[in-house]
Amino acid sequence: ARYYLLGGNPKPRFHTDPSVIDLTTKRVVLDSRSKLYQKLCNPTQTGECQFGASILLDENLACFGIECKLSIPIVIQVKPGVFYEYVQRSCVQLAFSQDHKKVTTLANSAHMC
Repeated sequence: ARYYLLGGNPKPRFHTDPSVIDLTTKRVVLDSRSKLYQKLCNPTQTGECQFGASILLDENLACFGIECKLSIPIVIQVKPGVFYEYVQRSCVQLAFSQDHKKVTTLANSAHMC
């Protein structure tokens, strides 16, 4: 999984579904005890977050609290005014296709199957 820092704007940049882009939708706020929070916050020894522009999770993390009720966490609030967007890898969930191909734009900025 990859998370991209949105900063203070909770509007997704990589999702185009109108129901996701609706800014009135309540965003999930991570608990500081969550393993996902620890990865996205990357706290210093004093507990101050060091937010990275892009975070790649290289392992499965156990869910905590509200995270366990989510099917796909599109936009997550780590701290007040700090949002990350979840972007699933291309071609992970395929529908009824055995001969799928990954298509990429010339700028390599968008993928689809």
